[in-house]
Amino acid sequence: ALGTGGFRTVLTVGTNMAAIRAANAASAAQRQVAISMERLSTGKRINRASDDPAGFAIADRMSAQIRGMTTAVRNASDGLSLLQTADSSLAEVTNMMHRIRELAVQSANGTYSDDDRTNLQAEVAELAEQLGLTIKNAMFNGQDMFALNIAPAVKIKVQTGAYAADTLTITSDAMAPGDVTDGTAATISIATEDDARDALDTMDDA
Repeated sequence: ALGTGGFRTVLTVGTNMAAIRAANAASAAQRQVAISMERLSTGKRINRASDDPAGFAIADRMSAQIRGMTTAVRNASDGLSLLQTADSSLAEVTNMMHRIRELAVQSANGTYSDDDRTNLQAEVAELAEQLGLTIKNAMFNGQDMFALNIAPAVKIKVQTGAYAADTLTITSDAMAPGDVTDGTAATISIATEDDARDALDTMDDA
């Protein structure tokens, strides 16, 4: 079209203010639709800092706490498994100590011959060796649970919470292979009546 004075006038969207406003409104509406779809698909009201800066910071901190607590639950479960393994090992040690004491009571009886006591002693020696092996081999994921040859004790910290201070310490006093506290199982003898009675005192102390 020719304007005044014969100059050609070209109308474009770039100089049409109404069209610019309409385009901006359409873009804003499209962004809102995209945000709404994102919230629907993720189930979250805040997906990025631009949605709600203050809310995003709070949600992010809470997310870190939640993930930390989830991991702490697994840590506590691992700690419980460690204690259950240690408990089972000590239960076997206790059973073997009871059996050694039972054999000592049997050997202390005067109705048995020397050959009988030799056979009883052979079982005691095997049990004493197994005591040491049970203590030595009682480990959880490579952790020595009974502080074998480590003085004075081993301490295993379990992270039971999302923060550094949320810990629980499992402590085990030092032991040595074959120890039965106040006596050494490997040296227990029930070869005679007197030895058998001495062994009873040793086992009672243990």
